[in-house]
Amino acid sequence: MPTLEYVKKPVKVRAWQLPEEPDHTREIPQWVVQNLMAGTFKAGHNGSIVVTTNHGPVHVKPGEWLLQSGAGEYYPCTDEVFKTNYVLAPTTARERVTLEKLELQEKLAAVEKFITSPEFAGMPKASQDLFFKQVEAMQYYESVLTQRLTDLG
Repeated sequence: MPTLEYVKKPVKVRAWQLPEEPDHTREIPQWVVQNLMAGTFKAGHNGSIVVTTNHGPVHVKPGEWLLQSGAGEYYPCTDEVFKTNYVLAPTTARERVTLEKLELQEKLAAVEKFITSPEFAGMPKASQDLFFKQVEAMQYYESVLTQRLTDLG
């Protein structure tokens, strides 16, 4: 059986990064404060927070992110993994269109790269033509998003 590849579904989470050093000027999100007061989160050693999860207590270390899933589960995430897998959820129309354009540009770059590959060269001409039409459509879509961003100011 061939190895299958999977893509992670987009999932919205709440996130807060524990400061590397104690920082009494930085605001702590209300959901974190509520869980500290309720005892779901407890102060750990060396600035960590101990989080009660379905799998037992978990330590979130300074510099790591404390995440809450849509299902209400809490878990730690290293800064490197967080930056690789998460982007700030857009809240304005301009942010949504900007994110949409960035995602489109990534997909367009991947298709344009594929068109230069040996695999593409071995495809039937009709299939190749569909890829060229796809690129044209994506470029047009990108120009529409650019215009929308101009209109949004």
